[in-house]
Parts: sequence; structure tokens; C-alpha cells
Amino acid sequence: MRSDLGVTLIELLIVLGLTALLIAGAGMVSFEQFGATHSREDRNALIDALLLARARAQSDGNAAHGVYIENDRFIVFEGSSYALRTSKQDTAFPHSSSRFTGDIEFLFVSGSGRAQHASSVRIGEHPEYLVDVTQSGSITSSL
Repeated sequence: MRSDLGVTLIELLIVLGLTALLIAGAGMVSFEQFGATHSREDRNALIDALLLARARAQSDGNAAHGVYIENDRFIVFEGSSYALRTSKQDTAFPHSSSRFTGDIEFLFVSGSGRAQHASSVRIGEHPEYLVDVTQSGSITSSL
């Protein structure tokens, strides 16, 4: 009578192949989750920057305030545009360099906090978040 206490090469290759497939699948899920987390964090940082700019515009009757999107940060600025801002008043909110499409400058009118014009920006790819600023100054976000 023969005793089969060991494993064959075929059995070993099958187990290694299945293990490799499981590891690859887990890696892909983790990578997508990583990207989604960065997009969500960038959306939250942009909303924080927009809320700060609007609050400053409402409390400051002399100057407009806005947000400008740079490659690695959001800049809350004072002035009629980013190009004409008072740079010593800048406040920076870092972001992870997600993909941004749409408007890169948002401006709130002094005294009222209303937006100079309605604007929107899309953040990330999968998922893609949409941040809107209405003419009345309302800030909304959606998937």
C-alpha cells in the first residue's frame, strides 16, 4: 500500500496561482480605495477653503475674497481676482493633486458673500465629486 504524504508539483502550482490571484485582486481594490480617499479629502479641503473665503467676504465690507486652485494647494485670497490679490493675506489648504476640471477661481463679493458668478469644479475620477458654488454663494457637493 502506498502512502501519499507529500504534495505534487501540480498541486503546489495551483495553490501558488490562486494565492497570486487573491493578492492581485486585493491590491487593485486597495489602490482604488486609496484614490477615492484622496478625492474625498480634496473635496473636503476645497469646501473648507470656500467656506472660509465666503465668511471673510461677508465680514469684510472692503474687499472680495476667493479661492484659487493651484497644483498642490487651494489658496484663499483677498482681492478682486487671484492675479490682483493681496498675497500677504493668503491662506493655503494643501491637497493631494487630484484631477481637477472646471473653474479654478471662485470669488465672493465683499459684504454679502454672494458669488461673483456661479462656478463648479470636478474632483477626481473614480469616484468623481462635483463642487458647485451658486450665484447666491451657496456651496454644494455631490458624487
